Amino acid sequence: MRSSLLLTMLTMLISFGTAGAATIQATSFSTTHAGTTADPWPGSAIQSAIASAQGGDVVVVADGIWSFTSALGNTNDGFTLKGQSLNAKLVFSGSGSYSLGSSSALSHDIKISSLTFDGSQISSWTNPVSIYNCVDCSFTGNTVLGTANTSLAALIFYGGAGNKIASNSIIAGSSASGGAQLQINPLASSMAIPINSGYDVDGNYFDSVNLLVIGISNLHVHGNTIVNKTLGNYVALFFTSQYGGITPPTRNITIDNNTLDGGSSNSVAITGLPQDPGGQGAIDGLVISGNVLRGTGVDLAINSYVDSCFTTCTSITQTFDAVVVNNNLWSYWTGSKIDLRGGTYGVVSNVTVQGNILNGVTSVGPNVIQTDANTTNLNKANNFPAGL
Repeated sequence: MRSSLLLTMLTMLISFGTAGAATIQATSFSTTHAGTTADPWPGSAIQSAIASAQGGDVVVVADGIWSFTSALGNTNDGFTLKGQSLNAKLVFSGSGSYSLGSSSALSHDIKISSLTFDGSQISSWTNPVSIYNCVDCSFTGNTVLGTANTSLAALIFYGGAGNKIASNSIIAGSSASGGAQLQINPLASSMAIPINSGYDVDGNYFDSVNLLVIGISNLHVHGNTIVNKTLGNYVALFFTSQYGGITPPTRNITIDNNTLDGGSSNSVAITGLPQDPGGQGAIDGLVISGNVLRGTGVDLAINSYVDSCFTTCTSITQTFDAVVVNNNLWSYWTGSKIDLRGGTYGVVSNVTVQGNILNGVTSVGPNVIQTDANTTNLNKANNFPAGL
């Protein structure tokens, strides 16, 4: 009896929540446009539609071109933004940009799906889409076209916690593109609850662009595919610690079951990076497992993939409790490399490297697992070829 009553009450609550949410058409906040390149819908209509949303409302963006030529944004939360289909295309040009949230407050429960974000026409020093301090938010099933400026990101998350980025296509937007077009960065904060934590990056498709994650704890990057079909360029999955984050360190990064395929046209890497000068940080708990890397050259590295960095980078990471297991590396022009070096100014301590397969053209360069004096407490076994 009590179970039946509880089920009835839950059903009523769910029904009320659904019934109370409104569907808002972004086209209702503008005069009529054709939605073509010559006559696009204004991005300000999407901004106005989102500003009116509350309590789980759904903002629908109609198919067609939506133009962003100046900086726009919203700070309200608790809504869904979705395209009629991926033919709903938000085009950023000149100094056009769109931001959600604030660097000084949290935003909750924002869902973004089924939209195309085109940053390929950006000509200024502007990240087209920035999302600040989002908590329990999702960005799923979208297409993102990268900027021509490889120092920018077409999509950048700052801070936040418990977010899911899944099943998106992130693609070079022009012949001058490349770079890390999806970035996840930390935010300094005095807020009481933890942020910079708990991102799930799952099942995304990257073409000729990179993924860069900086200073995010409890990070899970899995099931993604990174290729270079559009540009034939170098592609990578990059990670590093928070700037100056030794106490406390960045904790619990897991990178597993991703595929990076540069084919016969370029190299690929899953690799840590040093922080900017003066900002050495630490990572406590790193797992790199079950990934497949194929390319002309292949690097899987904990602290850096650049040889000179191990002697010159004063902000190279201090990495503790690392596990590198069951990865498959195929290099078509040289040998494959797993790099466990700490470097002159860093450390890799308490590291397990087991069950990895390294294939390559050993007449050009060896298959190698590299260590140095600052690789300590190493547990190495059952890697192929035997002896590695």
